[in-house]
Formats: sequence, C-alpha cells, structure tokens
Amino acid sequence: MRGAMKVISTGLLFALILILIARVPAEAQGLPDGPGKAAIEQSCSLCHGLNYITQSSRTASEWRNLVSDMVSRGAPLTLEEFEMVLQYLPTHFGPRNAAGAASVNANRATARELETALGISAREAEAIVRYRQQNPAFRTLEDLKKVPGIDAQKIEAGKDRLLF
Repeated sequence: MRGAMKVISTGLLFALILILIARVPAEAQGLPDGPGKAAIEQSCSLCHGLNYITQSSRTASEWRNLVSDMVSRGAPLTLEEFEMVLQYLPTHFGPRNAAGAASVNANRATARELETALGISAREAEAIVRYRQQNPAFRTLEDLKKVPGIDAQKIEAGKDRLLF
C-alpha cells in the first residue's frame, strides 16, 4: 500500500511540474517579440507549453494547417489574431538553413513563401508553382533554374535558402 501511495504521489508531483512548466512566461521559453506574440501566449498556452512552438520548425503552410486545427479545437483567436499569428510563426519558427536564415522547400512552398524567401517576384514564384505541378519534383538548383519566366540569377543568389 505504501509503495502504491509513493507512486501516486510521484505521479501527481510530475503532473504538477508539467503544468507549472507550461505556464512559464514566454520570455523564459524564448518566444521573440513581435505582432502575434501576445495572442500566442494567451491562446496556445491554454493547452500546451510554448516550448511546443519554440522547438518547432514549420513552413508557413504547415503553421497555417496547425493553427487552423487548433482553432477548430477551440483555441480562442479572433480573425485578426489568427492572421498575426500566421505571420509571426513562420517568421520566427520557420525552416532555417545552416546559417540561420529562413529556408524554403522548392517542392512544397507556396508562391508567397518562395517570393519572400528568395526575393523573387510574385509572377516568378507562381511560375515555379505552376511548373512543379506539371513536372517531376525539383532535385537540384539547376532543375529550378530551368523554369520558364524566372531570373536564374535571383535563384542562384537565394540558393543557400533553398531545400529540395
């Protein structure tokens, strides 16, 4: 009986520690300042610790899917907060290259993500998306440079931010 009480007490203590960790202020968990931070602190920390975010690396579309799922489960975000959060998360917790710059996957990124990460025009980014829908996946930088209507020099300049 005494052993069972010790196990229960240890389990309760562990649960209490997890609850307290989830409530640690965002600053202590490394959530950077920016529009959307307050909404994340208020909404996301209701169900899980902010380290769930700070230890994540997702593309903008992956963050959109995740946040949409959380809102459908009851995360209290207004439409304005939702949009701010969707700008904040990929900016601070998007894929990174070895130098720490935001990276983009040429085969999965939206046109907007390509435009932002590579510094190309919306027209060029849309050309990449259209091309990859009709052709095999890009495997190399040279494959990407073959897309009609893009400036190969811009793609070359952004090669350190590209993932395949």
